Amino acid sequence: MKKKKSIWIDEDTIADIEKEAKEKGVKFPAVANERMRHRVNEANEATPLIRARTQTIINLCRVGKIDEAQEEANKL
Repeated sequence: MKKKKSIWIDEDTIADIEKEAKEKGVKFPAVANERMRHRVNEANEATPLIRARTQTIINLCRVGKIDEAQEEANKL
């Protein structure tokens, strides 16, 4: 069930989310919600998705697949 809430977001963050949404061809809330779900937690530990993608980037770099590693980094 979706609930509506208002939050304050800095203007530079709004601009960044709008840019990303435009590049991905999605709406603002989709990017904002994705960012909130995949944030670093209170203990400053990366989420499992971020850890997995980071390891993929490292593995690709180790075998010399720099272009593929850059593509994965861009997804973060």
